[in-house]
Amino acid sequence: MRLMSMAVCMRGCPLPGVWRLWLVAIIGLAMTAAVRGQVCEEGPWGHGSDGRFGTDGGARTSVRLPNGDLVVAGGFARAGGVPVSNIARWTGEAWIPFGSGTNNWVLSLSVLPNGDLIAAGDFTLIDGVACNRIARWDGSAWNPLGTGLNGFVWSTVVLPNGDLIAGGRFTSAGGVPCARIARWDGTQWHPLGGGMNNEVLSVAQLPDGDVIATGTFDRVEGIADTMFHRIARWNGTSWTPLGGGFNGTVWSVTVLANGDLAAAGEFSIAGGVPCNRVARWNGVAWSPMGAGFD
Repeated sequence: MRLMSMAVCMRGCPLPGVWRLWLVAIIGLAMTAAVRGQVCEEGPWGHGSDGRFGTDGGARTSVRLPNGDLVVAGGFARAGGVPVSNIARWTGEAWIPFGSGTNNWVLSLSVLPNGDLIAAGDFTLIDGVACNRIARWDGSAWNPLGTGLNGFVWSTVVLPNGDLIAGGRFTSAGGVPCARIARWDGTQWHPLGGGMNNEVLSVAQLPDGDVIATGTFDRVEGIADTMFHRIARWNGTSWTPLGGGFNGTVWSVTVLANGDLAAAGEFSIAGGVPCNRVARWNGVAWSPMGAGFD
């Protein structure tokens, strides 16, 4: 994979600091490429400033639909030379738009058990439909999830029962106070305990069903505890620490095939163990993943 192709993840992205975007893009692509098979050295993912081969701006997130089509989203105006607005669909042969797209960045994509697509980010309109930062595509049209959220969404994860967890910068979801993390049950939004005092940048679910949240926060449910620094675990009723905190922002978290957890970000310590920007949780302790990144 060419590093230059990763520049697609950076231009115009509303993140604080270009060098941070390099770290997120490199680690994110490395963690997902082997599983999803979405990153190609040549062909539709090649990057051109005019979007002739890929997108003409930052591609932030992607997901594969049940029929095999690939959806890519971020902050771009063209995909494969086709006019789009921040979200596009690759059929295997051509890029096609989702109607008129969104009026701002799409930062997360997820697929519900029934095949519906969830798009979330910093938009308030999607294909002309008012949807505050999050929307559902039912195969023919976009629909709001209640009244949405009052701040942008960084990450979403779908639970086995179809519920959706969203993490971000918001403090209200569907008019309900939800501090940076909330759950959508298909009808309404709910808080996850008292939430966090700062942004939730990534969410994931462990094999046992617990939800992991990472980000910039250092208080969970109002509790200041170094064990909660930048990461916490939701067991369905309360938040608990996960092996000690991090000494820097955790931008991304994902579950590996064997159930271990991988976290990446701006840290050098994970659970008291030196880990250069990437670390692995085996259910008991954090450990470095090789020499990490410099």
